[in-house]
Amino acid sequence: MNQCDETNNDDDINRSFNNLTMNEPKNAFELHEAYTTIEPVKNGLVNKHDQFMQVLVSFRKLNGKVISGDFITEDRAIALDHLYGFIQEAKSAAKPGSVKATKWQFRYSIHRSYDRTLDDLFDAYLRWATVPVETGEYSQLINVSMAFRRLEVYAGWLEDVGEVLV
Repeated sequence: MNQCDETNNDDDINRSFNNLTMNEPKNAFELHEAYTTIEPVKNGLVNKHDQFMQVLVSFRKLNGKVISGDFITEDRAIALDHLYGFIQEAKSAAKPGSVKATKWQFRYSIHRSYDRTLDDLFDAYLRWATVPVETGEYSQLINVSMAFRRLEVYAGWLEDVGEVLV
């Protein structure tokens, strides 16, 4: 792999994006095609497989999916209680002191910097997992399981890169 300074690499990437003539990618295949046409990737200045896979995994996790057995409710208070319950179950299942256990401390989360609480953070994930309903008795439904899965990814990411963020 070739070495270059960051400035040249950034300039090459920006120039490549500016010269890109493809339409906006609409699926993973088109995204990969667009990504591999960027000059630094073609020239081996960046490892296209590792970085592309990170981007692809991130794109796939943007939208949650409903899985059979998900806990869904219309009440935000009940949703928050169940989210805390899911977190407690995950903590209990993890070996004490392990990354799987410590990630739930949210020790690197920036919510405190904005005078927010963990409830505020959890509520944001519940809002993300809320779907408006046009028919029926309720105006919205909250998929608590989906919110938990997304929160679990965030907690793990924080634990992995948190020291860099602080």
